[in-house]
Amino acid sequence: MRRAGGVLALAAAFACAEGFAPGARVSLGIVPVFAEAAPLPGVLFGDLDVVRIRVARLPSNTVVLDTSVAVDTAGNVDLPVTVPLLSDPEEFEILLQGIRSSDNAVLYEGLDTVPVVAGTTSPPPVQIVVSYIGPCQVGSGCQVTVGPQLASLAQGDSVRMTVTVDSLGAPVAGVPVSFANLDTAFIRVRSSGYVVARTGTPGGAARVVADIRADADTLFLTVLPQTGPAPATVIVTPGYAALRAVAPNNTVQLADTVKDGSGNLLSPTLATWTSRNPSVASVSAATGLVTAGSTSGSAVIVAQAGTAADSIIVTVGNPASAPGDMLVAALTNARAFGVRRVGQAVTVDVRVDQLATADSLGSYTARYSWNPAVLRFDSTSAGTYAAPTVNDSSSAGVLRFAAVDANSKSGPLVLTRLWFTALSAGADGHALQISEMSGVSPAFYKYFENNRYVLVSGAGRITP
Repeated sequence: MRRAGGVLALAAAFACAEGFAPGARVSLGIVPVFAEAAPLPGVLFGDLDVVRIRVARLPSNTVVLDTSVAVDTAGNVDLPVTVPLLSDPEEFEILLQGIRSSDNAVLYEGLDTVPVVAGTTSPPPVQIVVSYIGPCQVGSGCQVTVGPQLASLAQGDSVRMTVTVDSLGAPVAGVPVSFANLDTAFIRVRSSGYVVARTGTPGGAARVVADIRADADTLFLTVLPQTGPAPATVIVTPGYAALRAVAPNNTVQLADTVKDGSGNLLSPTLATWTSRNPSVASVSAATGLVTAGSTSGSAVIVAQAGTAADSIIVTVGNPASAPGDMLVAALTNARAFGVRRVGQAVTVDVRVDQLATADSLGSYTARYSWNPAVLRFDSTSAGTYAAPTVNDSSSAGVLRFAAVDANSKSGPLVLTRLWFTALSAGADGHALQISEMSGVSPAFYKYFENNRYVLVSGAGRITP
């Protein structure tokens, strides 16, 4: 396959034979030619990385070849193929498709019947008329737009780019967008689409180019000069929150504490709030007010001031949709992302939030695992329940435990508290599994039997 003025030439080699005998083979050249007279959008060539070729014998329509071949970096395809002739002449149906392998989208397609005559030593190339399918409209191509334009960033702050690709106003999905940072002294561009203002610079104008090969747009922003001490740490409180998708309890107000490198308090307004899963929980960028979405699950909420940041997990349950309304988490020192130092005591609370008021939990069985090179298990203590019975040795970094309360418990619960000692720096690698939950209300069983609960994964980290 070769790219030339919007025409792709594909050479599919069929071994050649002199004269005809059953099983003779003939060499062909296949050239796809676009039916459209207008120039094709350039994103076609940026997206196209696979060509599919299907050859079927007529009139039986027996497929003798159906394969996909990668396009090399020069835009060529080399596919040596032999197909025997059963008669002379013989007709074959040839299907050509240009494919974007990232989502298997067909970008162009052509189907034609090709007569093949034996004994021809240098047959002329066969032209297969193909039509461009997408993703952009013929003649107009795709346009890319990047925003928000003319934003001003304090040093260390960030803004997430919004990128849209459309063709004559119709949104187009799946077109790869690349970013070019034209002012690396002032900003960093992350693969997630965030632009971060560097610290320690005089500030100035910065640009990022969003490119889809056929079109480009430039994001213009300004990095402000540094004023006052730079934020060094951010702490978000509370360290974990559980919400419901419907009121009440569908919002929570988070707070942030911002300090400089000397430990002096700075204004909390220096922090900007973002949600990494806004369909589950969104957050006000300025105030830290979190509002549950309609989807059950968990979302990481981040407060960032300069280069300093802190994150927590917000969990949302919805009694009307799976996975449900019961939220189970393992919190390290009351935080979903807990941090302790070597030698310090580490507590892990196994917590259940937002059980419906009509339900109550009578017993449970759980399994907790962790990295024993980082944490040493010491003991368990009572939470809402009595201290549980531990059924496994902790030497391999696994605990199985259970507890029973004859009267049952309702509302937010701390099933148990696990005590560890931090041995060395690293991630604790903890994982919580719930294998049994029982309650006194028949309505309770729908949560466990139908897996109508959200099991939250946090992370503990030990520093030197």
